[in-house]
Amino acid sequence: MNHRSKEAAPPPARPDGSLWPPDMAAKFWAVSRRHAERLIAAGSISAVRLGHRVMIPDQEVKRVAREGTESGTD
Repeated sequence: MNHRSKEAAPPPARPDGSLWPPDMAAKFWAVSRRHAERLIAAGSISAVRLGHRVMIPDQEVKRVAREGTESGTD
């Protein structure tokens, strides 16, 4: 039987400092895209708006993978 590890996988090859779309960050964190959007809306995750797109800085994706969030909304 194949068991999946609960540890986060290493991030896909991306240049340091790049921006992540919420769906890719959510996949990396193993949560739904909607959950990532809720965390952004609650201010638990820093994000930037580029026109109509919302993007998450690379350092924030890695921070959340290491430390988690203190959302208080769950």
